[in-house]
Amino acid sequence: MDSRLLDESEERSRWSCCLSSGNASEPSDWARFHKPIITMVMGSLMSAAGAALLLLRALGVSEAPHAMVPACLSAGPVFVVLGLVWIPILRQKQRRRASCFQGATLYGTERWEADRRAVL
Repeated sequence: MDSRLLDESEERSRWSCCLSSGNASEPSDWARFHKPIITMVMGSLMSAAGAALLLLRALGVSEAPHAMVPACLSAGPVFVVLGLVWIPILRQKQRRRASCFQGATLYGTERWEADRRAVL
């Protein structure tokens, strides 16, 4: 491969706001949001387990460690809130990437094109 082409691709990746994705299709919503959804589900399950342990300890059926119930009841909602906050962050990131490809002149692509024409 020509070293000049490598230099151009390095310059473009340095000047543009995002890496070129070619003709890649948009990922599905599940592919985009699976991590926060799994985090929220695990937090909900942890909270439910804490509630169940609390109920079983109150009825005298279980001998769960004393610190287990408060740990589940406090860590579960933390994971749920983490997932709830993560989703808007991913949506903002998606919007920013979309605007990056539409308004590429803000990030030096126009300059890169001018330099590329001068080299060729």
